[in-house]
Amino acid sequence: MARDRKENLVALAGPRVRSPHRDLGAPVTPEHHLPDHQLARADCAAEAAALLTQQLEQDWHGLIPWPIDRADPMRRAQRVAAISLGVALLSLLILPWWIGALIAAFTAVGVFSTLKGRARRIHEITLLLEDGISGGRSLQQLESQLIELLSLDPAHDAARLLLAQLRLQDDSPLDALLQLAPLRDRHPDEGLVVVLAAVAYARLGAEHDAARMLSALKIDPKHPWNERLRTFEHVCQTASGSRTRVASEDTEAEL
Repeated sequence: MARDRKENLVALAGPRVRSPHRDLGAPVTPEHHLPDHQLARADCAAEAAALLTQQLEQDWHGLIPWPIDRADPMRRAQRVAAISLGVALLSLLILPWWIGALIAAFTAVGVFSTLKGRARRIHEITLLLEDGISGGRSLQQLESQLIELLSLDPAHDAARLLLAQLRLQDDSPLDALLQLAPLRDRHPDEGLVVVLAAVAYARLGAEHDAARMLSALKIDPKHPWNERLRTFEHVCQTASGSRTRVASEDTEAEL
């Protein structure tokens, strides 16, 4: 099921998701959410990130950049099966009959296993996820299906992105970064990946890394998240600059 996104968050290639360089501040727990109009008055980047996590939890349906059912794995399996059977039949013409028969038999077993096994289960899970999203279920309720889908299809980017959002909601920002790292490499122009990475960094107290990621973000001024993301970027840059000055002053004092 394709998603209608009026405006996309666009990113520039450049900063990658990497291990966070933690600063002196401590992450803020989800209980410290602030009203949206107080975002600019957040005491620290981690507090502002906690607010954005709450807002992402409310708006995640409309922010998904890729469809869950991006391709029917059963159709892919059928194409692979047809090619395999064609190769097996061709082998009957150029190889001894008993070798060709063995190849055809193994191919038939592989076809049956593919159609009845992994590909079918992937298709079933994507349908369940689509029904759950359409039915208004939360990411927590879809967690087991997201994990199973990724175990069967590690390249399923939509499921990986949703799992990263879920890890942020569960106050596990480092786990979220582990999910976001391959997405940043595969989709350097997807802005939501950059936003989630910046939120995860800020939740870990790594304001410099959060500001580094947000520097790659391009937002249409008419985008509904433009003001809050620019405010968040300013909070991260201010916090990062303050910590840099404090560290510099401490070094000078020690000398």
